Amino acid sequence: MGEMEWVAGVITFLFGTSVGSFLNVVVFRTLQGKPLRGRSQCPACKVQLRWFELIPLVSFFLQRGRCRSCGILLSWQYPVVELLCGIGFSVVAIRWLQARWALQWEGVVWLALMWGVIAISLALAAYDVRTRAVPTHWLGMFTSLSFLAGLLSRVVEGQGSFVTALSEVLLSGVVVALPFWGLWLISRGKWIGDADGWLAFGIGAFLGVARGITAILLAFWAGALAIGIMWGFHRFLQLFRGEYAMRLHSRLPAIRRGMAVPFVPFLTFGLWVELAFPFVVFALY
Repeated sequence: MGEMEWVAGVITFLFGTSVGSFLNVVVFRTLQGKPLRGRSQCPACKVQLRWFELIPLVSFFLQRGRCRSCGILLSWQYPVVELLCGIGFSVVAIRWLQARWALQWEGVVWLALMWGVIAISLALAAYDVRTRAVPTHWLGMFTSLSFLAGLLSRVVEGQGSFVTALSEVLLSGVVVALPFWGLWLISRGKWIGDADGWLAFGIGAFLGVARGITAILLAFWAGALAIGIMWGFHRFLQLFRGEYAMRLHSRLPAIRRGMAVPFVPFLTFGLWVELAFPFVVFALY
């Protein structure tokens, strides 16, 4: 990776953390049914936060994850979303610089579309973790941006005419999403949510059939691994009867048969990994 790519990666990482800070505001205010306008404030004491309390990543750790006014513990969602958004933005920027049409107007539009895909997928994942549901208009934004990014990249790279590229994007999205829609229809929404199908459609439309299926496989593998680790950790804690172990056990989500597992974060993980390492990951299969 050249010097220019390193500089672009650092700058876009800082920009991405700022966008991640805004995403946290959007997620929490949507959960609370509050409008986006207005100054940021502590969720407990309602004191308006000053500028040095809003620096992405830095403020959270300098304040040791607490509000400076009332001392309440803040959610770890704040630094995690900021960090992931920064990483996602920098990875997309580096991939963009490697394209031969990066500095053309099509490349600039593609970069903006991809940053939108990264930001919205992250917001969907954070919201799904907390509610096991996602806002419909966010899902529509993700699907639309992914579709447009996939269409633009195919047209710019000269993969046939506009009609051919449009047909390929539609077909890729449908092929990747079809198993999700089939499971949702057969189980009447008990096995899988309808949002997962539309997210898979956006992933397939952007990545194509082969890479889209790779992203879906990664999502299922990551989900199975995460549930297995959580179940094993629960069983491990049950071996101890100390106060700390019992308190930690009570804070973890219960692992039980029939529980609703948020799958959007794992789909987002699959998309991001395949976006960052398209050839390496696909070669493994």
